[in-house]
Amino acid sequence: MKKDYVLLLPLLFWAASLSGEGSEGKQMRQAEVFFEDNESSQAVEQYQNLLQEPHAPWQRALLTYDLGSALMGEERWSQAIATFNSVSVDSDTSPLLLFRLKSQLAWAYWRQGLQAFKQQDMNLARQALQSALPEVTLAQQAHCLLTYAEGAPSCVPEPDLTALQAMIQKLLLSLPPPSASPKPPSSEEGSGKTETQNEKEKSTQEVLQFLLEMERDDASPSKAPSLKKGVQRPW
Repeated sequence: MKKDYVLLLPLLFWAASLSGEGSEGKQMRQAEVFFEDNESSQAVEQYQNLLQEPHAPWQRALLTYDLGSALMGEERWSQAIATFNSVSVDSDTSPLLLFRLKSQLAWAYWRQGLQAFKQQDMNLARQALQSALPEVTLAQQAHCLLTYAEGAPSCVPEPDLTALQAMIQKLLLSLPPPSASPKPPSSEEGSGKTETQNEKEKSTQEVLQFLLEMERDDASPSKAPSLKKGVQRPW
């Protein structure tokens, strides 16, 4: 997902104010260069420095969003989630920023859950994936607000978010029940498995195969890298 939405007027005004030769403008441009060049650690440092300066609430919200996006570029999912959640949202928040913010949160929770699943931390995987679903819903609602604000008579769900929701639900279904704790078979049980265990293993294998195919598709030359699919700018 690249910069596929129009830049709102407030963002244009702020970009113009930062386009001069002041130190803040230079830092902002440098942070964006780092971000676009996939030098996420340096982008994180620049955005953290910028946030040390006084800003209007809406400017701070945009900078915090950018910091969270840079943290996603570093695959620091927990920190990215905490950063996005620190952004204050109210009735004056632009639909564009709200859409981007909630989309990023959904993707960050998904990536955290996927990582935990691969590491066999099923409790964290479940928690992250369950947290992702309401963010997908909020992102879709913000998408519709933005669509209506641009004069469209109706709203079609955002395809990437719809696909993400399906992936989250599929992975959740493959997780063992929260109370289930695997234990090695006793000598009496031998290596035999129940039908339920076999079905669960088959489901997990299907999900793993699905994830592998997804990663292969994302890595193909015809598509953007998988990480970029979950990192969006607010303009």
